[in-house]
Amino acid sequence: MGFSYNGISSQSMKIRAHLTGWQVSPTLRSNTETVPGKAGLADFGADSGERYVDVSCNVYPQRTFTDMVAILDRVAAWLDPTAGTKQLILDDVPDRYFMARLSDTVDCERLLRAAGAFSLRFLCPDPFAYALDDTRSLVTRLYAYGKDGMTFASINNGREYVEDFSYTSEVRISTLDCSNFTNPYQMLEFAQMRLAQYAKPRISYVLSAMDLSALTGYEHEAWDLGDIVTVDDKDLNLSVKTRVVRRQYNLQEPWKTVLELSTTLRELGDSSAQWDKAADMLASTDVIDRQEVKDLVPFNHLRNSRADSGMNYWLNSGFEVDATNGVSGTACFKAAGVSGMTKSLAQTVYPASRSSYTFSAQIASEDLKKGPN
Repeated sequence: MGFSYNGISSQSMKIRAHLTGWQVSPTLRSNTETVPGKAGLADFGADSGERYVDVSCNVYPQRTFTDMVAILDRVAAWLDPTAGTKQLILDDVPDRYFMARLSDTVDCERLLRAAGAFSLRFLCPDPFAYALDDTRSLVTRLYAYGKDGMTFASINNGREYVEDFSYTSEVRISTLDCSNFTNPYQMLEFAQMRLAQYAKPRISYVLSAMDLSALTGYEHEAWDLGDIVTVDDKDLNLSVKTRVVRRQYNLQEPWKTVLELSTTLRELGDSSAQWDKAADMLASTDVIDRQEVKDLVPFNHLRNSRADSGMNYWLNSGFEVDATNGVSGTACFKAAGVSGMTKSLAQTVYPASRSSYTFSAQIASEDLKKGPN
């Protein structure tokens, strides 16, 4: 085991390292005041201070003492605290990083003729850890097989799989159980939708946030557990939608509220699991088959139906995207009416397993006025 600092691993610096302890929570700062004539203290809450990370290190045995000193010189330049805080990743907890620098003098104890040991204490002025991407369940090539081994190869250039290398060029293969599908068009679209989720890393964040809703005039900025928020991570060059899964609310200082955000991906075996299980139970009664059960479930065949991707997939004449007033998402389509002019938004739907479809939409009707026609 070891650690990485500023993108350089301890192994590459020829030192062996391990974490000697783990600070469960950062230093606690209690805000109290003594009130004359009153027993005890006036408590104004608490907040988090700095965090310390302690690491024990050994220099790999060298041929001469001079060689060992040369390694220590390189380590000193690598961990130079005057360069400010850098990204610290511990091999024992590889899913997160701290912004840290050395806080204490480092003295090396000579163990053998050309080997030594020393301890490092890292100071994290920002006590919180930040997300590193978890790619253990990431998939870039996804095979799908429907009822009786059906594939969509005939409509997908002869390929029984779909691919997405937007995150990595590495081929990571898995299989999607689509045994409840009898329509290859629907199965292809479903596989593409699932791969869009599986081809992204699993990410979580712990961060400080300011609750603006506590301020006059910003009451509409309220948020709660389960809400979906967008995180723009410039360090990882990612923009992802995450869910608020935990919060530590500071009543005295709401601008110091701590949030945990997570992108929880469903496992491959869970795809369409609820409907599949229901279909299996009903199919065993020979009343209706699984495809009929799926037909009972509302399924959105429209691509980009919430304007999340601008005007992609739509034939547009006179509409525009409103990025702030969405209903089920953040965006929607908008058209300003003009007397005597027709405006349209159209899309062709190809998976045709039914004779008719139902179209539903929420339409804002404020300030509408009937024209002459």
